[in-house]
Amino acid sequence: MRACMVTGVLTLFAVRAVAEDETPLTEVSLQYQMLGVNSSRSIPSFTATGGTSSFQVNFIDHLAAVAEIGAEHNGNIHHTQLDNTWWTYLFGPRFTITKRSSRIAPSIECLLGGVNVAGSIKSPLLPDTPGARITGGQSAFAMAVGGTLDIRVNHHFTLRPIEADYLLTRLQSKTLLDGLESFSQNNFRYGAGIVFSFGSTQ
Repeated sequence: MRACMVTGVLTLFAVRAVAEDETPLTEVSLQYQMLGVNSSRSIPSFTATGGTSSFQVNFIDHLAAVAEIGAEHNGNIHHTQLDNTWWTYLFGPRFTITKRSSRIAPSIECLLGGVNVAGSIKSPLLPDTPGARITGGQSAFAMAVGGTLDIRVNHHFTLRPIEADYLLTRLQSKTLLDGLESFSQNNFRYGAGIVFSFGSTQ
C-alpha cells in the first residue's frame, strides 16, 4: 500500500514536471505601455501612456506569430491643450532565444502594421467656449523592432517585466512648399505586464 502511494506521488510530480516543461500553444498578454513619441516637425517630442494586448501562437519552441493592438494617450502635450491618441495594430514573428518553456525566455521580434493617430486642440476662434476643439487624424505605416523578457511562473502564467521596441511610423506633416509629405518618426516604447498561456504544442 505504501509502495503504491509513493509510486502515485512520484508519478504526480513527474507529470507536473513534464507539464511545466511544455511549450504553450497560445498566449495572451496584457501590458502597461509607455510611448516616447518623436513627433512630426511641428510638435516637440512627448510621451504617452496606455496599454497593449497581444495574441501569440507558438509553432515550435522558438518561433511564434504575434498579433498586437495597443493604444497610448497624452491629454495635454507640453501644456498646449493639444491631445493625441495613438492606436497601433501590428503583426509578425517573434523568435525566442531559449526554449519558450524555459523559466527565463528572452525573445526578439519584428512586427509590421499600421498606426492611427487622432488629436484635438482648443479652438483659437472660440477660446472661451468649453469643449470647442479642432480635431483631426490620420493613418500610416508602422513597424516595431525589439524584444521581450519573460519570467515563467507556471505553465499558465508568465511575468513580462520588459518589452522594448523601436517603433517606426510614417505619418504625414505639412511642408511650406509641398503641402503634406510623409516623414519617419523614430519612436521608442516600453511595456510590462502579464501573459496567460493555454494548451500545449506537444
